[in-house]
Amino acid sequence: MLFTSTQVAPSKRLPNAGATRVAPPALAPGQRSSVAINLAPLQGILLSLTRSCAEALVKSVQHFEGEDAWGIGAMPNCSTPADNLEAEARSLLCNSLLTPDQTTDVTVCLKVAADLRAVARSAQQAAQLSWLFRQMPNATEATAIVLPVGEAACQVALRASEAVEKNDPLLAREAALLYRKVDVARIEAEQYLYSELGSHNLSPELRRMVLAAIWFMAIAGEAMARIAARVAL
Repeated sequence: MLFTSTQVAPSKRLPNAGATRVAPPALAPGQRSSVAINLAPLQGILLSLTRSCAEALVKSVQHFEGEDAWGIGAMPNCSTPADNLEAEARSLLCNSLLTPDQTTDVTVCLKVAADLRAVARSAQQAAQLSWLFRQMPNATEATAIVLPVGEAACQVALRASEAVEKNDPLLAREAALLYRKVDVARIEAEQYLYSELGSHNLSPELRRMVLAAIWFMAIAGEAMARIAARVAL
């Protein structure tokens, strides 16, 4: 289970740079707080951010499918909220009044924040590469190589997001196991790129760009699979 101390509903809003921290006020040495530490806001932010990062990865893949950018819409800004979430979690870990379960929950939030940052940045980088593909010859073939990896990563992301929202270990296990498809698709794509046919059809520059896009998708899928694995434990 991802959260052991509390069960909360997802928050509808992500934090911004000026958001109020959830950390309690500092206490003098030996002073004990009579106010319970509420982790629900932190956990709610994590749930919303997980869903937002899954959406970002889906939109990144849509760029490789040739959809119009106006139809896809803007990529969600997930990197900054992920940084803020990590800062919130670190500030809470400095509080010695956390119960063991709360300490575990905050530590998990800290790890998930790092994974979500990887998803957000990988999705953004892959989307930017898709625009460069369109300026290159054989762009259609290049995007076709990346798509299977991206689509498999999207399956992991969407299933993992659902598992986190429901805090369902069985659903999370299924999401984590889906990463095998990402790995298989990545290996097949790399084998083609390094084959004689791939070297003939794609320029060295385009091959490097395709390889980078493949790895960005794989990294995003792996990060979401790690999040799902934590729910499954």
